[in-house]
Amino acid sequence: MPKNSVFWLQVLHFVVSHVDVFISILRDRQAVHSSGSLQELGLVTGIVCNMGLTEVTLTADSELGQEQIQLRGPLARIQRLMIGLLPRYCSSDSWEKVIWHLRLTFLKDYFKSQATLQPSQT
Repeated sequence: MPKNSVFWLQVLHFVVSHVDVFISILRDRQAVHSSGSLQELGLVTGIVCNMGLTEVTLTADSELGQEQIQLRGPLARIQRLMIGLLPRYCSSDSWEKVIWHLRLTFLKDYFKSQATLQPSQT
């Protein structure tokens, strides 16, 4: 989990308690954006990205209680919407780099969680 994990869990609770607002913004159904709507979209994606909480970290952390584990559903929904924004706001070159980076990040998180789940065999 990131530094200040208690703070970020509070942010996660805020996001989940206002999930309808976040989802409405992340659906990005406007044909033409104003600078205000783009700023709003940027702030929402920034908050979610900086939380640094993924499904892997929510399930791998043994200190998390049942309540935090139940937050995975809304978080996964928000993450899917954010991934849906990539083709709209990234050029094809940028898109390929983002996909490559996402794969590396996923693999790193996956192997990190596997290492914490399995005891050392030395």
